[in-house]
Amino acid sequence: MGQFFLTVYKNDTVCFDEVNCSALYCLPISDAELIFDTFPLSIDVKGYDGSIESTIQIEDVAYSFEKDYIPQVKITVFGVKTYGRQDSMPNYDIIRYKLYDSGEYMVVSGSIYLDSLDQGDKFKDDSVVIYDIIPRETYRFILSEYDW
Repeated sequence: MGQFFLTVYKNDTVCFDEVNCSALYCLPISDAELIFDTFPLSIDVKGYDGSIESTIQIEDVAYSFEKDYIPQVKITVFGVKTYGRQDSMPNYDIIRYKLYDSGEYMVVSGSIYLDSLDQGDKFKDDSVVIYDIIPRETYRFILSEYDW
């Protein structure tokens, strides 16, 4: 349990003399819930011209909560590239993600970049980290094709 001390001066001015409240950094977020699509989920990766350049099959998604310093959820996406060109140039397969709260408000969106996958390559991407998860909230994590 943290404690803090404050002094109130005239004109209702508040000054914190000492702040020692580690509780701010360990909020109880373990009861937040994430809901995912049904897997396997196939996502087409389209080029600038709208043609399908590759297909990514999402096999599973896992998540974990970190409460050490700043509350955050780490999301790991597992899958395989089932179709795609094999170019000599490095390229990215891009997947879009969105996180919605229980009121269907979008909380955050972003992209997952998969670097130089060949057809048949399996991957595990843990680049999605989301901060400020609210306790007892249910979130829906949606994966989809990237829109140019």
